[in-house]
Amino acid sequence: MNKQMLGLAVVYAAFGGPLSQAGVIYDLNADWSDAANPNGAWTYRHGTTALPSQANYLPSHFPAGQPAWAVAPFGAGHIPSWLRNSTPAVIAGMDFLIGDVIVHAHDNANGAGLGVANVIWTSPTDGFVDIHGAVWLARNIGRSTRFNLFHNSILLATGDLFTGDPFSRATPLEFSALNLATSAGDVIRLEILRTSTFGEFTGVNLTIDLSQPDAAIPEPSTLALVLPGAIGFFACARMRGWKPRAS
Repeated sequence: MNKQMLGLAVVYAAFGGPLSQAGVIYDLNADWSDAANPNGAWTYRHGTTALPSQANYLPSHFPAGQPAWAVAPFGAGHIPSWLRNSTPAVIAGMDFLIGDVIVHAHDNANGAGLGVANVIWTSPTDGFVDIHGAVWLARNIGRSTRFNLFHNSILLATGDLFTGDPFSRATPLEFSALNLATSAGDVIRLEILRTSTFGEFTGVNLTIDLSQPDAAIPEPSTLALVLPGAIGFFACARMRGWKPRAS
């Protein structure tokens, strides 16, 4: 190997690997399923239990036949519930559109004996996550809810929504948790609970960007050894009058 090629090889060994991290984005809305629960890494739940499917949820509110994840389609057990709106809803005070993910918080009037509404994402591998989300009251009739975001049992973010707050579908309450290390099987959990007598519809956006350290990035100890060698090589070559050959 001539000096030019040796120099390039040394520099590439230190810096030539890709420095970006390859990420996979999980989006609660884009990944939504009306057919499967758990749905890949996502599970729509009450408490620690996956919710069953309802094909015609709350026909008085969603007259065209709205699928949802709930214990019952209406009456006792119809909340808590998770759905992605696919029908022209007829709900007074509504602030959501077709395609929005909506959760109705639990209360004892129609959800006695059931757990808190939550969605979990289970990490399929070790890595790092960037979490971005937003919530808003999807109906404004004087009720209130709270969101809590957890990594396993650790609370990462919380916030309150109520009629008259400054948040809406157009300007939701945003939250994030950046560069969080996770292990395979770790759980990110977003729960929506009532802070008024009755639960309420709440709009949810949630994305999780899972990345893994690129195997081509040298360890710090490798850089510490290789970089001085590269600098020394070029310094010696310059002192001996070596110049790169013209192409």
